[in-house]
Amino acid sequence: MHPLADGGIRKLRSFERPRLCEHLLRLNAEERRMRFCGPASDSFIRRYCSNTGSANDIVLGYFVGGELRGAGELKLHHDGVFRMGAEVALSVETPYQGRGVGTRLLRRLTVLARNRGVGKIHMLCLRENAGMQTIASKLGVESQIHEYDVEGTAHLRWASHLTLAEEAMADGYEVLRLVLGLDRAP
Repeated sequence: MHPLADGGIRKLRSFERPRLCEHLLRLNAEERRMRFCGPASDSFIRRYCSNTGSANDIVLGYFVGGELRGAGELKLHHDGVFRMGAEVALSVETPYQGRGVGTRLLRRLTVLARNRGVGKIHMLCLRENAGMQTIASKLGVESQIHEYDVEGTAHLRWASHLTLAEEAMADGYEVLRLVLGLDRAP
């Protein structure tokens, strides 16, 4: 197998948004509950996916063998006069959890947010979602614990030459994966 073939993270292109829905539908009941902070039926997920895909949504996918096995979503919104805010969400299928995938996705989402002028990112998870809380704490997210959930906020610095270069290099890597055909299912 080619060394770039497994475990790649890249932006989903607009025509690939159905892959996000397929991934979310593969999540088991507990994974769905953790991702959506409550039960999520197939019809709920289909409705959710039909509302995802605007110019203000960026989705990163974690691919293994051409299949989307994890996703990081960044939903941009105006958060004041000069800077934007964003919401982030992660989902990783159980066999791929505990391998640093969520941390890699959140870190990349943070870079993308900074490069778009986002000053603050928000995330929400259930209080028992220790995995998400661990990921958030690694990246300096300030958490506020409520009765049933945890609200996280990270204040971001402005984009730098390094964050812009990091995104450009990742985009180049994505093109390389496409040219080599590494994101096609076997």
